[in-house]
Amino acid sequence: MDETRPKEMVSRNVAIVLGIVCIILAASLAGALVVFHNANQQNTSLQNQNNNLQSILSLNKSFVILDGTINATVNIYQPGGAVPPYIATTSLEFIAPYSGYDVITLYNSTANSTGVDLSYFNSVPYGGPLIDIDSAALTPLYLDNSNSTAILPVFVSVANSSVLVQVSFVNTTTIFNSAIMSITYYY
Repeated sequence: MDETRPKEMVSRNVAIVLGIVCIILAASLAGALVVFHNANQQNTSLQNQNNNLQSILSLNKSFVILDGTINATVNIYQPGGAVPPYIATTSLEFIAPYSGYDVITLYNSTANSTGVDLSYFNSVPYGGPLIDIDSAALTPLYLDNSNSTAILPVFVSVANSSVLVQVSFVNTTTIFNSAIMSITYYY
């Protein structure tokens, strides 16, 4: 008896072509998923940048420069010797990414008068020296010795400028001075 072979439904060439087409479609799907994932990550990154810029426009970002006690000692080796009333100064430096303002609150001070002044510095390109670009012609702002608040502008012409907050104790009769204060920078 003759064996009959089952009839082929598709030729071998058609099966190979269909297999290649399936592989190409699977690779295309994987590539599309990778592109979609990267686009989604880029979209999220752009949304975060937009939110940061919106909060900067609203001056919603801040960081605390000082919240506590600051001390200064009178320089008794000043020309002519130190005679009362003394003046003692100390300073704090911070990096300001953008223009904004400082809110300075003085809670208590050992001096009769406590002053606050700001200076701004930008480094010259190529790592040059610091240059005082302007303290906005601000003379020290003197605060009363109990629960006084001052708001001082911070002008930054170049991002990440150095800002120097100088605290002066004026008309003091003691060599060692301290103040309890908070300084918060908003940008």
